Amino acid sequence: MIASAARLAALMSGPEFADTVLARGAAAAVATDDISRLSAYAARRRGAILDVCQALGAEGDEDDFYRTLAAVWLELRFEWQRHSLVSNYGTVRHGHSAPLSLALASASSALMAQVEALLDAEALARLGEFAAQLIENTQGLLSSEPTLEPDAGECTFARAED
Repeated sequence: MIASAARLAALMSGPEFADTVLARGAAAAVATDDISRLSAYAARRRGAILDVCQALGAEGDEDDFYRTLAAVWLELRFEWQRHSLVSNYGTVRHGHSAPLSLALASASSALMAQVEALLDAEALARLGEFAAQLIENTQGLLSSEPTLEPDAGECTFARAED
């Protein structure tokens, strides 16, 4: 197995990951009812990352493994951004953030750090720039309201008027 894949799989398989996620929930004062949501998040993330390690972690699959690891990092980056925005808007509008949003942002960040440790610094910088440019380029591209096409059953976003 590729050393990086083995290291990441070991981290995801051990109790430290779930303990870290739950500790972040406790630090954010997540309500008892929301702990199950935080645990489910940890289980989903753990399973997805283990799937990558197991499917693409064999010697000879390095290029595909690292390419997929980059995609995992991007997923986590956008997830972190979404949770952070929810938290920030909660603070601005209500004077406080939802503890679950804070815990999920923190957990996403912790996972990103684990994946970042396996990526080349230059590649990581390019991924970060790509993520920022992608978000920046969508401003003005999408309207604020999605439209649901009743016949197609699909949610689409209309272009904003120029």
